[in-house]
Amino acid sequence: MEQKVIADAKCTKREARSLTHFKSQLKKRIFECGYNYEYFLDRNKDWLNGTIEVGQKYPVNKQQSIPGRPLKNFNECSTRTKRRRVQPLLTSAADELTFACQLKNKKEDKILKKVKSDTVVTEKMSTSDALSMFIEANITRRQWNVFHSYDKQKFPCYSTIQKEKKICYPPKESVKIDEMSAEVQLQALLNHTALRLA
Repeated sequence: MEQKVIADAKCTKREARSLTHFKSQLKKRIFECGYNYEYFLDRNKDWLNGTIEVGQKYPVNKQQSIPGRPLKNFNECSTRTKRRRVQPLLTSAADELTFACQLKNKKEDKILKKVKSDTVVTEKMSTSDALSMFIEANITRRQWNVFHSYDKQKFPCYSTIQKEKKICYPPKESVKIDEMSAEVQLQALLNHTALRLA
């Protein structure tokens, strides 16, 4: 019957939607009254005495109007999806994008300044101090790696300690090793020690 009325009246699509909306409201109100005619008339007096605007735009629930899967958060999307979503931005004016980026950066700068002011800065231990601690405390490589993993900002990694340890040895030319003995030139050892202490 609804389709016949729409066809006879030669309604536009918007007018047809208005009639459909009116019909659904009528059904809903009748159902709420338990299909009791007198109760329906009494409860909906104002609505029945009002006017119907044909062709009026009614609010649409966006979640219901978009078919398919709901949109993911931008950070959770794949690279291909991100490129597709950014495509409309590429066609917009460069001035608008530049201004938007500046606003975003100002907000992030404020947050970073606050975080930097709240955090406690720890100084990184020098490699010579780390080597000294490593030898005096008789720490194993595994123990040092645990220290380093706990606080990477303070403790240097084990490879830098190894390099520092190699620097402490006298030059290779002053060391002679054969099958029976190992010799180090005393003068070269003293020179190297004096350079390290200076």
